Amino acid sequence: MWTWTFWKQALERAIKTAAQVGAALLGVAGLGILDVDWKSIGSVVALAIVASFLTSIATSEVGQANSPSAVAVNPAAPAPAPTVVLPTPAPVAPAVVADDADGDAVPAPAPAE
Repeated sequence: MWTWTFWKQALERAIKTAAQVGAALLGVAGLGILDVDWKSIGSVVALAIVASFLTSIATSEVGQANSPSAVAVNPAAPAPAPTVVLPTPAPVAPAVVADDADGDAVPAPAPAE
């Protein structure tokens, strides 16, 4: 909790919380920009910021070290590379090479496998 990383992440969470609360209050008010009670909205947003910081502090020893998150993230082994499965090509009809003496078409010989 006493690291710059912790407080930087906690500040990010508080800013996101403030934006969410402010947007929710403005959306609910349904008023014009000049009709909004900015003092009340500022007060609620400030309270949400305080609550966010208190939540970060309360969960500082719960999850990952030096993180305000309550979720522990364990670095797992790298995921295996995805396997690419190519479709099997459809059989190709033999091409006609030429006509024989009777005028019938003669198919090309099959390719060697």
